[in-house]
Amino acid sequence: EILCHALGFESKRCIIVDTVSEALQAVGSATWAAVVYDGSGAQLDALEDALQLVKLFASMAPAAPRLLIVTSGSQPPDLTLEQHDPEHAGLWGLARSARFEFPTIEIVCVDVCKLERLAMEGGVQSRSSPPDAIWSETDVALREESVLAARLVRSQVAPERPLRLDMSSRGSLTNLRLTPQTNRQRNLADSEVEVRVAAVGLNFRDVLNIMGLYPGDPGDPGSDCSGTVINCGAGGCVESSFSCADRVFGVVPGCLCMYRITRQQFLVPRPEAWSAEAAAVLPVIYTTVDL
Repeated sequence: EILCHALGFESKRCIIVDTVSEALQAVGSATWAAVVYDGSGAQLDALEDALQLVKLFASMAPAAPRLLIVTSGSQPPDLTLEQHDPEHAGLWGLARSARFEFPTIEIVCVDVCKLERLAMEGGVQSRSSPPDAIWSETDVALREESVLAARLVRSQVAPERPLRLDMSSRGSLTNLRLTPQTNRQRNLADSEVEVRVAAVGLNFRDVLNIMGLYPGDPGDPGSDCSGTVINCGAGGCVESSFSCADRVFGVVPGCLCMYRITRQQFLVPRPEAWSAEAAAVLPVIYTTVDL
C-alpha cells in the first residue's frame, strides 16, 4: 500500500500480495497493466524473487504486464549516508540484463528517496497519479515532486588547460573527477611517443580497476584510445615509426587524460575512414585477433 501511494496508483485498483508465489498466481489469473515489486527485502531474497518474476514475464511475452521494480535510495542523485543505500542496486543490474535477454518484456526500475519512504511509512500521502515517466522510461528516480530519468549529455566544461580524469580512490565510478593534468612527462625514451588523446574506449578491465575488484595493482584506468602523435622520443621522429601529427590508435595505459606517453610499438596508424571514436574501441579486439 505504501508503494501504491508512492507511485500514485489507487489502492482500490491494486491487489497487494505478500509473497512472490501469490504474485505469480495473481498475474496468471487476470490482466494487469503493471506489477510493482517491492525490492526492500533481504538482498539475495530480493534478487531471487525478482528473477522469478522476470522468468514468468518472459514466458508470457509479449502479453506480459509492465514490471516495476522499486528500490529505496539505491540510486543517485542522493549520494549521502542518510539517503543512499546501495544494498539493492543489484536489482537494477538484473533488470538491465533482463532487458537485453528478453526485449519483448517491459521492465522499469523506480527508485524512491530513502527518507521519503520513511515518511510514507508514517502515513504521508504521495502522488495523486502515476508519473508519465513510468510508462515511457526504463530507469526513474522519484524525488519529492521531481521525476528524474538518466540522460547522457555532453559536458559543458570548456577546458582551458590539460585535464585528466582523476580517481581519488577505488570503489565507485562516482570517484572519478576532472582535475588539471600537471604531471606531464617531458623526457621520452627512444621507443616512446606522446599522444594527444582524442577518444578513449572503456572496457571491463577499467570498470574492475575503478571498482577495486581487479587483482593486484592494475595501475591507472584506461588503455584503449586514439589520438594524434605530438612528440617523439629522444631520437626524434626520425627514429620513430611515426611522425608528429600522425593519427594513431592503440594501447596507451592510463589514457584518461589529454596527453599520455606510450611505446610506439603499442600504436598503429588510424585509417582515414575511421573516426577517433570508432578506433578507440578496437585496440583490445585488434590485438587479440591480429596477434
